[in-house]
Amino acid sequence: MKYTTKRSIDFRIALKTKKAFTLAEVLITLGIIGIVAAMTLPATVAKYKEKVFVERLKQTYSIFSQAYLRALNDNGPAESWDIGEFATMDGAVKLYDIFKPYLLKVSDCREDYGCFASDYKTFTGSSYGYAPKNHTMYARGVLANGVSFAVTSHGSGCSYEPGFPYTSKTCGIIYVDLNGYKTPNMSGIDYFGFFITRKGVV
Repeated sequence: MKYTTKRSIDFRIALKTKKAFTLAEVLITLGIIGIVAAMTLPATVAKYKEKVFVERLKQTYSIFSQAYLRALNDNGPAESWDIGEFATMDGAVKLYDIFKPYLLKVSDCREDYGCFASDYKTFTGSSYGYAPKNHTMYARGVLANGVSFAVTSHGSGCSYEPGFPYTSKTCGIIYVDLNGYKTPNMSGIDYFGFFITRKGVV
């Protein structure tokens, strides 16, 4: 006959009993997780957006650089292109039409209003005076990857010098908005410019 003590019975009961967290412990843990997530999530999202913008900028630069080289091959040196007069719509459209055959599936706005958001900001928060959406010296379009672009001409001969050592003798400028109409519409974040020079896109 097996002798069973009260202590051994209590021990067996303890072994069969499943341990679990109390409701208070679960709520405290969830609260801590929530606080940590709230502190780290914005930074994680910002880094992800920055990475997306950087990759989109590289892709867009490559698209226009390749288009420039193909235009050069078909039309001769950039300084021989007929791109009208400085800062005119006629010149902008002519420069736009030189690049367009080498840009796949472009949605045109050209001289019509559109293809850009209404307002763009500098880092200080002030608005640009020459918003590309409706200014009369830009020809506009949207690339297949959703990037808006606006072209302005510096005139036939490509002799304009903006005053920077790496942009002497420019043919024009290409402004791009990496995510189209979406915010933040701010210089240096989703809004950039490339100089078209005699030697390439800078």
